Amino acid sequence: LTVSFLDQSTGDPTSWSWDFGDASVSADNAMQNPVHTYAVAGTYTVTLTAMNDSSTDTSPGQLVTVPLP
Repeated sequence: LTVSFLDQSTGDPTSWSWDFGDASVSADNAMQNPVHTYAVAGTYTVTLTAMNDSSTDTSPGQLVTVPLP
C-alpha cells in the first residue's frame, strides 16, 4: 500500500525527517510531503520531525493502518 503524507507544521520548517514506523526513515532533508510504500499489512506509528533555523519539533506519533491485500 502506498500512502501519501501531508506536513501541517507551523513555523516555516525548512527540513523534515519522517519515521514511517516500519524500520524505514526518510533521508536527511526529506520531502515535506512524502509518499511511502508499506510492504506488510499492519498498524504503524508515523512520526515527523520538522526543523528550521531556530527550532526542532517532533509530532506525536500518528497511526497508519495498512490493510491486507
